[in-house]
Amino acid sequence: MDLSLSLRDRRNEINGMTSSDLKRIQISAQQNYHAKQYQDALELFNKAIKQDVEPSLSLFDNRAATHVKLNDFPAALKDGKHMIRLHPTNSKGYLRTGNILLLMQQQQLALDIYQLGTRKVSQNDPYLQLLRGSQQRLVRQLSPPKAVDPLEVLPAEIAVMVITLLDFQQIVSILRVSKAWKRYLSSMPSIWSNLDFSKAKKPVTMQAVKRYILNAQGKVQRTAFNKFRINPDMLKYLTTRCIDLHEMSFIEGTFSRSLSIAAYYAENLKTLTLSFHCAVGLGIVHEVLCHCRALEDATFHNVITSTNCPSRLGEVLLSLRHLTIASHMQNSAEDRRPGSFLMSIFQMVPNIITLNFPGWMFEPLTLWLIPSNLRQLVSLELNTIDGAFAEGLPDSLQTLFLVTRAGMVHDHRSTLPNLARFALCGVSQVVVAFDDLQAWLSGNKGNLTYLDLSLSLLENGLMEQLATEHFLDKIEELRLDSIHDTDDRLMGVFARFLPELRILCISGSKVTGVGVRDLLSRPSSKLEYLSLDNCMRTSVDAVEWARSKGVKVAFNFPDSNTGRKVRAW
Repeated sequence: MDLSLSLRDRRNEINGMTSSDLKRIQISAQQNYHAKQYQDALELFNKAIKQDVEPSLSLFDNRAATHVKLNDFPAALKDGKHMIRLHPTNSKGYLRTGNILLLMQQQQLALDIYQLGTRKVSQNDPYLQLLRGSQQRLVRQLSPPKAVDPLEVLPAEIAVMVITLLDFQQIVSILRVSKAWKRYLSSMPSIWSNLDFSKAKKPVTMQAVKRYILNAQGKVQRTAFNKFRINPDMLKYLTTRCIDLHEMSFIEGTFSRSLSIAAYYAENLKTLTLSFHCAVGLGIVHEVLCHCRALEDATFHNVITSTNCPSRLGEVLLSLRHLTIASHMQNSAEDRRPGSFLMSIFQMVPNIITLNFPGWMFEPLTLWLIPSNLRQLVSLELNTIDGAFAEGLPDSLQTLFLVTRAGMVHDHRSTLPNLARFALCGVSQVVVAFDDLQAWLSGNKGNLTYLDLSLSLLENGLMEQLATEHFLDKIEELRLDSIHDTDDRLMGVFARFLPELRILCISGSKVTGVGVRDLLSRPSSKLEYLSLDNCMRTSVDAVEWARSKGVKVAFNFPDSNTGRKVRAW
């Protein structure tokens, strides 16, 4: 045996087949192929592959091409895949397999093969560029046809209908599509009537606002500002140019006296909202209420006392229906003193429906100032320092939220027959007795849907008595946060007597896993949310069991490693 031969040739000679014999068979097969004698060519390729101990890549490539001519695509695809497995860094297998898949009308699979090949094939492969070209051609074929401008092909009425479905941020974005789009959109005043900058990620410039007001032809009706450095010129420009402006909201911004200056010109403003991130003084609130005579809904979420605030409103606010003036608990005690201006508001809003003053530290006699002739008052929220005597509250009240340290004395002249939501929180200087709550709730007994007694000292057995005497038959949300006497026994009472309960907050209570199971023991339970924060006697297993019942549970527990509390939702 000739030792100069390759290992493959020596193994073939052992089987009685020399390299020249194999070469002769392959040449004959190729000649038959070119002569279009494909069946004869296939037989010779099969013979060469069978008798060669290590068939070359070209043999499989030739046989795959022959299968294609015979329309045997599955057999051809099998050879193509074998080529890839045999030499994954050679482009021939990917090219052959991709072409076969194209003939089988499987373009996406062919593209996947080409993309795989461009990653696997060596950079020195002579056919790499051919492979990349095949991939790029197929990508172009699979891409959608060249886009057409919808503003050119759609009827004008349909285009307007589509554009009006977009929000303000989307409209601003599509201004960049083309100059034609920018001209077209800028000529449609109706889509610029709502300047909503609430999603702004960068400060909004005065130039941008002026441009959009110009697009609207001064017919802006609503504005919402975020990350906006407000100056007197800007708001004055807005309110003088846009006489139809009826709604303004500020999410985050810096105020000086710009809001009070703008109030002189906002004659038709009906709704004004300032978030917690927009702090203002009572003086600005006073000027806004005095000058915006059409105002129906005003919300100030972060207000502090100011020395320049007049003692009372000059005129009765006949249009005002909803008013919220909040002082945040982070403000100092001095900044939370309401002064005579806030207390005078009760006498100046005869048509008020919602009146909320959370966070302010009113004097004990504040509720005496609420006229019983406020026939439309539905919601009232107040904080008092040392309690108050509730005399003649209007029967129209449906929501009453009170925060006080010394409780509230009810004079029985206000039956509150429509009361559905009641809160008496923070009572820490006296014990809230059953008789106290009965006086508030008896006028609409059994129809209460919301009750909050958090952070209050409750008489022993009070909650059980309320439940068993059917004051809570329709209660849907019950909040007893930091009521330490809340225990497992009470959970069993709630399960039996509160059939409509959906939300229960008992943070800081003595409830254990037994109580949680009792609460959810009835198949008819409608509980959806349970707050167990700082319930140190409740196990994680009980929490997970409640969640398995479809209840969303808020629960924090000590980390065994650090001792810090970990929240788990």
